[in-house]
Amino acid sequence: MKIRSILFIVICTAFSHYSCKLRLQSDRNSAGDGKVYRLRMNPSPGSKYQYEMSNGSNVKMTVNEKAVESVKKGDVTLSYAVDKDSAGHFVISITYDKIHTLSKTGDQETDLNSETPDDTGDPMQKMLHYLKDATIVATLNQDGSVKTVTGYTEVASQILGSTNAISPSDKQRLQQQWRSMVEQAIVKKNMDQLFRFFPDSAVHVGDRWKIESRDSADFPFLVKSVYNLQSIKDGIADIECRGEITSDSSTAAGPAMTPSAQLKGQQEGSYSVDIKTGMLVKCTVTADIEGTVHVMGRDIPITISTEVRVAGKQVK
Repeated sequence: MKIRSILFIVICTAFSHYSCKLRLQSDRNSAGDGKVYRLRMNPSPGSKYQYEMSNGSNVKMTVNEKAVESVKKGDVTLSYAVDKDSAGHFVISITYDKIHTLSKTGDQETDLNSETPDDTGDPMQKMLHYLKDATIVATLNQDGSVKTVTGYTEVASQILGSTNAISPSDKQRLQQQWRSMVEQAIVKKNMDQLFRFFPDSAVHVGDRWKIESRDSADFPFLVKSVYNLQSIKDGIADIECRGEITSDSSTAAGPAMTPSAQLKGQQEGSYSVDIKTGMLVKCTVTADIEGTVHVMGRDIPITISTEVRVAGKQVK
């Protein structure tokens, strides 16, 4: 649970878009300007972008007729330095400039900040500093899909090498778990949120396209979303999104301790994208979910509200 808590601070959105296919719809909300636009990832090699990401979640459950509330908030500032390899893939070097998370359940509160000196002896605080000092390199295709990720193995080695209380076999197992969890939960979620909303063909203002995406961070979700190109003004595309969220029975529940759930809800989002570079300028995504979680033979009522805000700019 501690590793999952630390991952929360660098997860950009509640719902990631894993290897989804976008399908263009012929219906339009308006006639638009008649122009055809190709929305895709196209930043210049040598450019650099900085993003501020904030996310929050509020989970309410009723256990033994008693209300239980869990609140989490996270803020991350990170930088993307853009390059290209000889095959034409985008190579993104990612550095975390600031990481802060606050979580509270009942009377228990945890506040972690990468700006806090690394002399507290708290292993979670130490992990924040390792993440902040790391440089992660992701290779992306032009459609924004992640091809490879490197750099996390070294981070895991530093973290695990700082303690002698773990056996070599356990260290190897934890390194593999770290690589799997972090690549999926941090890099791919951030990348998918920033880049994986492009249509697979040219669009007009008013066009719509669909996404079927999956999220498996806490519970397996299926999200069916419809994106709509609302307008283009001064080189910025405004895109709106509405989606239906349901429990995904086709996905394994993940860790053995993860409870099963029957959930449904709605997701709404708005995106502003630079049409020349394909880089996100800002976005807001909210979701409201309700249902039950099956724990120890009992169905526990639960409601989940989430909000994600991203704002970015080119700094070089």
